[in-house]
Amino acid sequence: AARHPSLRGGLSLLQREVGLRLASTKTLRRRGILDGRDLSGLIDCSGFAYGDQWPPQRMRKRAKYYQKLKAHDTVLVLLPQAFGPFEKPDVRAAASDALRPFDRIYARDETSLRHLRTLGLEPQRLQLAPDITHLVPPELPENPEEWRNVVCIVPNARMIDKAPAAQAKAYFELMRSAILQAQGQRFDTRLVL
Repeated sequence: AARHPSLRGGLSLLQREVGLRLASTKTLRRRGILDGRDLSGLIDCSGFAYGDQWPPQRMRKRAKYYQKLKAHDTVLVLLPQAFGPFEKPDVRAAASDALRPFDRIYARDETSLRHLRTLGLEPQRLQLAPDITHLVPPELPENPEEWRNVVCIVPNARMIDKAPAAQAKAYFELMRSAILQAQGQRFDTRLVL
């Protein structure tokens, strides 16, 4: 049975998991792996990941990870992002479990902060702060002239897999139209994924 293709991946995953638990921190570090045992802090800047739009399984998986880190006294900070709503009971429970270990959670807007407050988290851990992504400076090209006639189209996959079918189709058509228009104007059109 261990040689059956459907089991090989699971067994190797199990072997890796056991190997990580048995390995010393020094051995893991030498191989470029951090498992959280000696991590003093984690700043999570993952972006929008908590709300009814997301499956509760993802939040439950994160909850286990964050609880494991907290058991090692890791300081956890969640940078500004959107949160909620949390109207689905299973999502509300999963989000609450995932966010409870955090020492500080920053909501990027009043609506998100209101949604967070419905989870029963300690109010002093919740704060309002502006989104930080717009503060990241752009990386300028070495030769800007090369980009003079280039149009980059950056589609958002969430607009397709998280939207109702009609909106997803409309978004796809919008992206298609943008590409065709740019090409029609003889721009070098590039899709950035």
